[in-house]
Amino acid sequence: MNTLCIVQARMGSTRLPRKGAAAIDGRSMTTHVLRRAGLIRGVDLVILAAPPGIENEELRVDAEMAGAIFWQPQIDEANVLSRYMNAAYVYDAQIVMRLTGDCPLLDPQVSSRVLEQFTQHGAEYASNTHPGVDGLDTEVFTRQALEVAHEQARTPDQREHVTLFMREEMVGDHLHIGAYVEHSGLKLSVDTAVDLAVVRAIYARLERTTEAYPYKTDFKATLAAIEQRRREGVFSQTLSELS
Repeated sequence: MNTLCIVQARMGSTRLPRKGAAAIDGRSMTTHVLRRAGLIRGVDLVILAAPPGIENEELRVDAEMAGAIFWQPQIDEANVLSRYMNAAYVYDAQIVMRLTGDCPLLDPQVSSRVLEQFTQHGAEYASNTHPGVDGLDTEVFTRQALEVAHEQARTPDQREHVTLFMREEMVGDHLHIGAYVEHSGLKLSVDTAVDLAVVRAIYARLERTTEAYPYKTDFKATLAAIEQRRREGVFSQTLSELS
């Protein structure tokens, strides 16, 4: 079964404009996400799906650097659900993984586990978001579930938030996978300048590797970097206070 990982990203964030291009330890945030997505077991193809517009064309370079496909259909920016359906149709995906471009500390092992559990249980939809760590978010669903949502979702929220209709309206086996629940509530995604500063500080202390992507990508390495920064006085908060 063809498994497609779609990373949605755009340059037009209102709270942090051009955040996809924000540099984190010498690489753009989008590049970090795509490199980590490429390490997820069981994924056949990684696509960066961007809305139309010249400003979003900049993301093409990030996709090429990370070995991902840049996909920019002429579909309204707010209709993200149709953007996903378009990519799934063109690339004949039977299983779709949804990631977002504001999670530069994504753990490929966690995402792999969500996909594995989804497959083993024969689920229509699976995620690690309830509860979960904000920044490790991974959703997986079938092509059929995506098609139903695409055909029946009507409200602007249901079109913008790809899985909202699946989670609220569709009857089926929705599998919620707890991953690192002990740190549920920890925020590692990037929405604001403060979030970006936190992630940059974490990357500055991430353990290095000799692999093509030179950072440890597991969540334990992220926690170790947070703790080191806390001891250095960069983070005065405890882990729970970072949430």
